[in-house]
Amino acid sequence: MSLLPEIILAVVLVALLILYMNSNFSSGYDGNQTQPQLLATDDPMRITSKKQFYDLVSRDQDTIIFVGASWCGYCQQAITPFMEAARGFAGKVFVLEVKGTELTRLVKDIGVNGFPSILKSHRNGTRTMYTGERSVDAFREYFREAQTNVETTR
Repeated sequence: MSLLPEIILAVVLVALLILYMNSNFSSGYDGNQTQPQLLATDDPMRITSKKQFYDLVSRDQDTIIFVGASWCGYCQQAITPFMEAARGFAGKVFVLEVKGTELTRLVKDIGVNGFPSILKSHRNGTRTMYTGERSVDAFREYFREAQTNVETTR
């Protein structure tokens, strides 16, 4: 009996696993950043570990954090206006995205009790939950406030 089909299958599975790992865990974080960098892209930086989160959240500027879950219908509804509002603030406001079901300990640590949750980590180390309307205009105002805080620290 030839083992060739099994070997080919194993090689293909390993290649697919490598592609999956690279696509899910490439967030632009190099592990050496100690201060957040304002994003030049339209999308928030996806957080892949508790360590990465704490390395990136800075006390030098406000950070806006979106915590959601892929199965959550409310999250899917909230992310669209949130992302639309964020587009105008690329490079001006630091935004993180946390997949709540993947980082449950982090979610508990930062005081999130449900999805979606949007919060601001203030430069003084405190965090506040966003309780406003989940519309593009309301999110834009929220980003403007964070941008103002970034500009006053420079």
